[in-house]
Amino acid sequence: MIMIVLAGTIGTGLFLASGQALASAELAGSLVSYVTVSIIVYLVMTSL
Repeated sequence: MIMIVLAGTIGTGLFLASGQALASAELAGSLVSYVTVSIIVYLVMTSL
């Protein structure tokens, strides 16, 4: 039950933070950061 609450809290926080980042960095900045993080996540997952 605690993990469900934790996942809901993190999900809501990410949703609100992504909206704030989109408002301040515009579309191009958010897209570049999303692609950068996606590449890092992919590299970490393939190294496991």
